[in-house]
Amino acid sequence: MIDAQTTNHELVTEAQNPANNEAWIELHRTYHDPLIRHCDRSGLSPVEAEDVASLTLASLATRLARSSLKWETSSLRGWLSETANRLIFDVHLHRKRDQLSADAARMMQEWLPPAFAPEDEQEAREKMEGHLWRVCLARVKGEVSAEQWQIFEAYALGGRKSSEVATLFNTTSLNVRVIRSRMVSRIRLEWKNIAKREVELQP
Repeated sequence: MIDAQTTNHELVTEAQNPANNEAWIELHRTYHDPLIRHCDRSGLSPVEAEDVASLTLASLATRLARSSLKWETSSLRGWLSETANRLIFDVHLHRKRDQLSADAARMMQEWLPPAFAPEDEQEAREKMEGHLWRVCLARVKGEVSAEQWQIFEAYALGGRKSSEVATLFNTTSLNVRVIRSRMVSRIRLEWKNIAKREVELQP
């Protein structure tokens, strides 16, 4: 979920009036930067992040204008997060430069449960998993040091020996394996967040 203040119900109500431009400006000011940070930690470039944030807020403006929303049952932050996540996943889905290697995909399959999809839609499930994995890895990468990520990437995703990686980074083989274990735990937690809290996976 985006890191922003809780929903101001009065402000949302005021923003539903198309003539109240000040209320909309305040909503935009409140949620634009948190959306950008959410996109950044999901591995998007600054340009991609701005596009997703703008599209998310545009979707909110459209919905506000056409219906009476009651955020007591579904928080504004939750709705913005879900909307942004779908756009973020689309960005990753259509990228070519971020395709996981065969070895990395194999490791992700070992570490994580499969995304939901009907048994007769295996191809759709595999595509769904692929871009969700990339988002998951990007978020974990944004939470750790560059060196930790490089060690993990070389050892766990790149298939290099722990002793070789230890020499490259002037550390021990034990530390390389510890970093791998901790990173896999982070990945599993982030996957759980993505799959069960932040998005509704559609078959």
